[in-house]
Amino acid sequence: MSKELEQNENKLIAERRAKLAKIREQAVENNTNPFPNNFCRKNLADDLQKKYSHRSKEELESSNQVVSVAGRLIRNRGAFMVIQDMSGIMQLYVVKEARSFVKNLDLGDIVGVNGVLHKSGKGDLYVSMDDNYLLTKSLRPLPDKHHGLLDKEMRYRQRYVDLIVNPETRDVFKIRTKIINFIRSYLNKKILWKSKRLCFKSSQGEPPRAHLSLIIMPWILICIYV
Repeated sequence: MSKELEQNENKLIAERRAKLAKIREQAVENNTNPFPNNFCRKNLADDLQKKYSHRSKEELESSNQVVSVAGRLIRNRGAFMVIQDMSGIMQLYVVKEARSFVKNLDLGDIVGVNGVLHKSGKGDLYVSMDDNYLLTKSLRPLPDKHHGLLDKEMRYRQRYVDLIVNPETRDVFKIRTKIINFIRSYLNKKILWKSKRLCFKSSQGEPPRAHLSLIIMPWILICIYV
C-alpha cells in the first residue's frame, strides 16, 4: 500500500471512529445500548426474493407484510441502501424518521431493520426502514466497489475481506464445503473411516499415502486448496 493510500485510509478510519464516539455519546444521553442485542432477524434476502418477487406492487401494498432483515451495508444510493446477508442482497428505503440514523452509517456497517416489504416501479423489492438497529460499526473501509480486492496476497491474508467483496470467492467456498460434506457423509455411511484431519507433504512429488486400519486398505489423501 502506498503512503498516500495509507494516509487516506487512516483519515477514513479516524472519521469512522468519530462517528462511533458520537453514537456512544447519544446512547449514554438516551440511556440506551449503542449496539442492541435484542434484534432478531427473521428473514433472509434470498427467501424474500423467492417468495414475494412474483407479486405485484399493489398486492404487496395491500398485504402490509412486515419483515426483519439484517446484513452488511454495501451500497448507499441516497434514498435507498443495499445490505448483503449470507443469502443475497436487499434494498432498504430510508424513511424520514430514519435519516438521522443513516447519517452515522458507513459502508461495511452491519444493520438490522424491521419494516414493511414493498416493490418499486422497476420491480425491485425493498424494506422500509421503520425500526432500525446498528449491530456492528465497521471502522475500516471496504475495498473500492469497482476494482474490488485484486491483490492476490491481500486476498489470502485477509480472506474475510475477500469473502465480503467477491461473490466468486463465496461461491468457491460454498462448493468446497458441499464437496467435503458429501465425501464425509458418503464415507460415514459406508463406515470407512474415523473423523480425523491429517496433513502430509510428499518430497517425491506424489500424493501422500495413508493406511486406514479401520478398513485395512490403502488410500490416497487428497488436499483441496482454494
